[in-house]
Amino acid sequence: MHIGKFRSLDEVISTILVKFTGASEFNGVHLMSESDSAWTKTLPPTRPSRVPIIVAGVPRRRAKEKTKGEANESTAAHHDVDRNYLDDGLPTGDPVPSSIPPVPAPKPKPLPLRELLAATPSNIDAFLAHLQRCLSTPTGIDTVLQIVCYSSRLAAAILSTLVQPALQRSASRLIALASALPPSATLIFDAKTLPSSSAALALSLARRLKALSVLTSEARTIMRLWGLLSMYFWARSLVLSLRRKKQGEGEKSGTTESKFETSLAWSQLIACIGYQSIENVLFLSTKGVLDVAPKTQGKLGLWCARCWGSFVGLELMRLFHESSKRARRTRAEKFAGGKTVALVEQEEREWSSNWRKTLARNLAWAPLTVHLSIERDVVSELGFGALGFIPSVIQMYDLWRSTTE
Repeated sequence: MHIGKFRSLDEVISTILVKFTGASEFNGVHLMSESDSAWTKTLPPTRPSRVPIIVAGVPRRRAKEKTKGEANESTAAHHDVDRNYLDDGLPTGDPVPSSIPPVPAPKPKPLPLRELLAATPSNIDAFLAHLQRCLSTPTGIDTVLQIVCYSSRLAAAILSTLVQPALQRSASRLIALASALPPSATLIFDAKTLPSSSAALALSLARRLKALSVLTSEARTIMRLWGLLSMYFWARSLVLSLRRKKQGEGEKSGTTESKFETSLAWSQLIACIGYQSIENVLFLSTKGVLDVAPKTQGKLGLWCARCWGSFVGLELMRLFHESSKRARRTRAEKFAGGKTVALVEQEEREWSSNWRKTLARNLAWAPLTVHLSIERDVVSELGFGALGFIPSVIQMYDLWRSTTE
């Protein structure tokens, strides 16, 4: 089939096949041979269509455009130029060079375990130094003892709860065995009828954790024996504040809001004084320092918890009053003193974070105060440990952040 010019992709492929492979047919169509005069006359001096051509299953690279000077070369060299043009455009067996430099292989990183072991001494040293800063103040010591107290109590309650089904199954088997025997029979127990070794180990660990909780609770009580001294300075600050208000320094004493806040503060102080006084008498009487009857000790324990519950209720009231008061602030009050928007937003975030944490702590304490204020139990041992663990974690988190260098 003699063609005067290339009209399709198949014609380009057929021309290449005849020239370099000697094939006579392509897709069932007769191909023109190299002897055809039209082969060299009609080959375009410019680059072919920008269509990728597949020859023998290999993709042909796009040829570079010929400049106008190359297009105007002599006719005598036209055949060789065209042949070289096709030779440059056809793929070879050599790999195509890449313009992008090869990316070097990443160096193998050391194992995380090796890094962890290498950094262990410094990490331990930093942790102990941080813990020492936490224990450098009485408040920090009480916070650390508190989280140890309630975490050990919670762990003991969890272990006891997990082992309880195994104990119930063992007790049921023993009761069934005893009921099936005659009254004169003798029961001999072996390891199969008793709880498993893992259950016995869990019970032993639970007892030890509960003992640790009791010990740390007593340590905290001893540290609070001098709490009445801080109550004195609290009362003194309230008296001085009230005196300044009467003299006209600060807020006006005649406003209803100011009277409510003052009454709330004095009520909290009275509740704390009652709690601390009763707790001191109760603790010293249990250790034999004071002579108080056991029945009276039980009543003192109830009233001590009631004073604590009163303080928690007043604290919740103070939090909601403070939130309501802050929401009623005007724009002038927010930006008083030339505060910028960024500073106001930062103060708002800090206040909101502290308010939520204080609310969460007191909401967790509230059920415990009710549980300890009445003679019957309203909270299980597991719930007691969990509720006490919540404020302990919050306070420990704040302490850890405040002592970070």
